[in-house]
Amino acid sequence: MKIKLDENLPHRLAAILKDLGHQVDTAFEERLIGRPDTEIWRAAQDESKFLITRTSISQTRGRSRPAHTTVSCLCVSERQAARD
Repeated sequence: MKIKLDENLPHRLAAILKDLGHQVDTAFEERLIGRPDTEIWRAAQDESKFLITRTSISQTRGRSRPAHTTVSCLCVSERQAARD
């Protein structure tokens, strides 16, 4: 699976997902740190990547996307991430 990790997730998550065989790019690696959520969402869409973030789904829902793409987003709560 092609995955983009937002900057608000632990760097070790990328390594774990890569070890599981996924293609993972991070906002840090792609120099997207500090960029608006809309830009991260757009980058994931443009690259047909599954986005994993702590940003609320309500903040990403309704973003415009090209008709030819289907991109998903997994939003992790603060409580879930703290357990990691």
